[in-house]
Amino acid sequence: MVRRATVGRRLARLAVRAGFRVETVIATTTIFTDFEHGDHTLGLGRNMQQAMAEGHIDSTRGEAWFAGLAQSHYYASFTLVTVVCSRP
Repeated sequence: MVRRATVGRRLARLAVRAGFRVETVIATTTIFTDFEHGDHTLGLGRNMQQAMAEGHIDSTRGEAWFAGLAQSHYYASFTLVTVVCSRP
C-alpha cells in the first residue's frame, strides 16, 4: 500500500502555483529489512518512547509492539519525493 501516492503531483502543483517551473519529480524508496538499521534511521523506538511518555499509547502495548519488531521478520520503507524546480 502506498499512502499519499499523489504527494509528488501535489508538490509539483504547489511549486507551479508559487511561480516555479518543475524540472523533474523523483521518488526514491528506501527499504529496511534489518531491524537495527531501520530503527536507527526511522526512530521507531524513540517515537514510541515519546508517544508512551505523552500518554498516547499504553506503555505495555507499546513495549510489546516494539519488542515484536526485533523478534520477527522486519520490513519498513519510506518514499522520499524530490521536486526539482527552477525560476522561469
